[in-house]
Amino acid sequence: MGLFFVGEATSTFAAGELNGDGDEDFVVTVHGEPPLLLVNGTPAAGPRLAVRLRGRGGNTRGIGARVAVTAGGRNRVRRVGAS
Repeated sequence: MGLFFVGEATSTFAAGELNGDGDEDFVVTVHGEPPLLLVNGTPAAGPRLAVRLRGRGGNTRGIGARVAVTAGGRNRVRRVGAS
């Protein structure tokens, strides 16, 4: 992606799953231009697990949650952050 933006002053870069395929997509803004959506079109690498967290009270996005998964003899741990 760096070569795409050589010489451009990016203002904002955001990553997230935007189109329901499980891959992380990106939104970039360049000063004075409309936002640019970069959809990750890489082929699926295999089965995926999607988790929707719900926090209590004002923490509706589950920030601070720890998700641990063991599958196929492999362990994965991720924490949900605010950024």
